[in-house]
Amino acid sequence: MSWFSRSAPTNEIQLHIEDLHCEMCAQTVKEALKKVSGVKKVQVKLSKKQVNVAIIENREVDFASLASALEPTGYQADCWQEKRSGLKHSE
Repeated sequence: MSWFSRSAPTNEIQLHIEDLHCEMCAQTVKEALKKVSGVKKVQVKLSKKQVNVAIIENREVDFASLASALEPTGYQADCWQEKRSGLKHSE
């Protein structure tokens, strides 16, 4: 995705949050997700109710940790997509 900095390899998690309605909602979600250790960048697309989260490579950040960060805000997310580059892990 073009909005990610290419200075270091990045993993991406794409979320869907149905209750995103305004800029205040977007800001609340961004602030909560940026507090997660390993999150590099958060971009919210209000019209699509989509949140793209860039994760610093080799960091242990997954959908569950992002969903937990959103719990205090009252927002619930669904995971649309995870892209992992260069990670070596077993499931």
